[in-house]
Formats: sequence, structure tokens, C-alpha cells
Amino acid sequence: MNYEIRPATLADIRVMARAIRPMDRAEIEGWGLKARHLLHDLYRDSPVRRVALVGGEVAAVWGVQTPVLGSDGAPWLFTAPSIERAKIAFLRETRREINEMLVIHGRLRCYVLASYTRSIRFFAALGFTFGPPEPVGVDGVAYRLMTIWRHPPPKRPFIVYGLPRSRTFWLSRFLSYGDWECHHETAIRMRGIEDIAALFSQPGTGTAETAAAPGWRVLHHHVPDLRAVVVRRPVEQVMASLARLDLNGAFVYDLTKLRKNMERISRALDQIARLPGALVVDHDDLDREDVCAEIFTHCLSIDLPRDWWLRLRGQNLQTDAIAVLRYYFENQDKVERFKKACRTELSRLVRSGAINREMAA
Repeated sequence: MNYEIRPATLADIRVMARAIRPMDRAEIEGWGLKARHLLHDLYRDSPVRRVALVGGEVAAVWGVQTPVLGSDGAPWLFTAPSIERAKIAFLRETRREINEMLVIHGRLRCYVLASYTRSIRFFAALGFTFGPPEPVGVDGVAYRLMTIWRHPPPKRPFIVYGLPRSRTFWLSRFLSYGDWECHHETAIRMRGIEDIAALFSQPGTGTAETAAAPGWRVLHHHVPDLRAVVVRRPVEQVMASLARLDLNGAFVYDLTKLRKNMERISRALDQIARLPGALVVDHDDLDREDVCAEIFTHCLSIDLPRDWWLRLRGQNLQTDAIAVLRYYFENQDKVERFKKACRTELSRLVRSGAINREMAA
């Protein structure tokens, strides 16, 4: 079979607009567009555009759009039925074309019609990964964001620091996405310094904590690539929220001691907020999509799928405070021994010069 790839012409684009496969056409029309209009715009806006000829017929056209800002490329590909006569050669050549695009663009991203399973399988074979279906087309037509990186970003562990009643449990569910898992209040279950590295050495791991902030120096020493998010909420608001918490008479707060502890954690949060690369957000802004998208990308290194945001944004997710308090009091000696071990470790690190005295103050 005669197979040829060459630069595309506008005449090739016109031929493809007529010969395009039904599912490729459906993918275009799902955006409320016409094939001939979109293909013409893509041809005009793409510095690189190619055509594959099979037996002299236009079988596929593709290219990559370059945004005005940013380094991502937006690849596009549309095919005619004749491409089926050269499937193996087309897959091989497309892989080569994708690799050339990735030389210029660090990341390629575009949407594929969620119901277009054949296209999804094709691009998965090329190394693309896919987000969940999102209702972003006309009348909620579902598409999936597909992405490929020249060098995939490393899965660095992360931690969300905050005071109690700062939606840390909601964030732990929000940040448990795909093969990422964000734990909640794991520090209370740690028994030795070695547990710190053991937790964060697991691929795709994060945690959201309300009592770990005072030990941040030890945490970040043993996990140097740990990314941090700090959720700020005034102590007065936290105290008022805790006072409203129904503990069913099982526990009674010592408000003086509690306030002192909240102020201590708040001071530690101030210190963490000054760390290079730390993301600081306000508790009241967690209802905003742009703020949560920034948290999501900061922690997981991927963009926030809008359907995930829409699914979780209105959910009132709260930890079982009684269960947490009961666990603490049942294991108080073990928890306090771990806290003491952290203080001892901090002193050791200061004496050895691994942490300077000013940082430990």
C-alpha cells in the first residue's frame, strides 16, 4: 500500500472536511462546530500541519496549535475511512510525530470525545493519559482531557497543614484523585521517626494534618521534597467552631488549654507559610474553584478536572471528631512519646548542624 506523509495544504483540509469519519465529525460537532470551519481554523493557527496519503487519498490530517502564553501544545488529528488500510504504519508515524511535538512542547493536551473509545485506545497506545469524562461540550456532551509529557512530573509527596475546623478532611477527599491518596490525621498514628519517611515514600501520597504543624522542621528534614499547603483560619473562628461541635457529652474541652494549643499551632503555620514554595490559602476561599484548582495542581501536578470539582464542592465532609479524640486518649502515652521523639530529633538535628538554630527557634 502506497503511504506518504507530507505538509498539508488547504486543499487537503477541504478534502478531509468532506471525507472525515463519523466519530471524528461527532467529536467536532460536540463543541457546536462544523468540520470545515474547525479544520480551516486549525490549519490557519498551527505552524506545523501534516497530511497522510494512503493510495493517493487524503487519509489523515494533523498538527499542533501553539498558545500565545505557556509552553503546552494542543495537538489535533482527524481521519478518513481510508486510514484503516494503513493502521500499523499510521500508528508508527503518529508516534514519531508526537515525539517531534514534544521536543518543542513540554506537554501536549487536548480533549477527546468521551464516547470515542477507538480514538482513546489509539492515543493510549501512544502514551497519553486521560482524565475522567467532563460535561464541557454543547448541552453537556462529555469529553476527556488527554495529556502526554516529554518528561512526566515526579510524584512528590505533599502535606496540608491547618488548624482544626479548617476543612482539612474535605481537602483529604478532594486530593484523593486517581492514583493519589491523601490521608487525614496520620501523625496521631505515628510511633517513631522512621514512620515519617515510611509514609511519604509511598508513591502518590499526601496527608492533611491539624496537629503536625509544630513538628514541621522534622517532617521537612526527613522528606526534603515535601510540598506544603497552609490553610489559614483565625484562632477565634476555630475556637467558636470547636465550641459548636457536638461531642455527645463524651468529652469536654479545657478551653484555656485548647486556646493555648491553637495559638501554638497557628504560630507554626506562620513559619511554614514562609517556606519557599509553600502555598498559603485562606479557609474562607475554599469555596472558590480557582483556589481549589491551585491547591490541586500544587499537590498533584495535574490540572483540576472540572467534574471532580463539581462533584465535591458542595459536600459537607467532616471527620468523626469523637473517634479522633477517643483514639487519642486511648493511645495518649504512645502519641506523646512520638511527640517527644520529634523534639529529641529536632535537638539532634540542631546539634549536628543539619538544622540551624534560627530555623529551630
